[in-house]
Amino acid sequence: ETKEDGQYRIRQPYQVLNIEDFCNECGNCTTFCPTAGAPYKDKPKVALTEESFRNMTEGFFLENHVLRYKKEGEILSLTETKDAWIYEGKDFSAILDQKSFEIRSIDISSQEQKEIRLHDAVTMSLILKTLIQERIIHENC
Repeated sequence: ETKEDGQYRIRQPYQVLNIEDFCNECGNCTTFCPTAGAPYKDKPKVALTEESFRNMTEGFFLENHVLRYKKEGEILSLTETKDAWIYEGKDFSAILDQKSFEIRSIDISSQEQKEIRLHDAVTMSLILKTLIQERIIHENC
């Protein structure tokens, strides 16, 4: 059974990322942040290396145009294709429309009933596009 997951709105003009490898959580970035909040506390954390990603409790890592997201002990991945997103987790794989995020197909490998929300996929798509378009991370892609 699929249900509409709602609409998502970006409320800040700048989506500032926190680069985990350069952050010592001193709080100095709060002074210079062009948006609300403290980047080291509430902005998405991005690892530059596989090792940094492994050591993170929660965060993102981009390699070969695949964005991985570690959250609550699970690793999700998002891959951009010509006209779709491939969104994968431990027990599922979904193909989503690139513009609307409508589910084109989904494969759930677990026998347990599972709720799969697309909020993380939307967030991941924004981070993936930002990292590539702004050339924040490019050597591994």
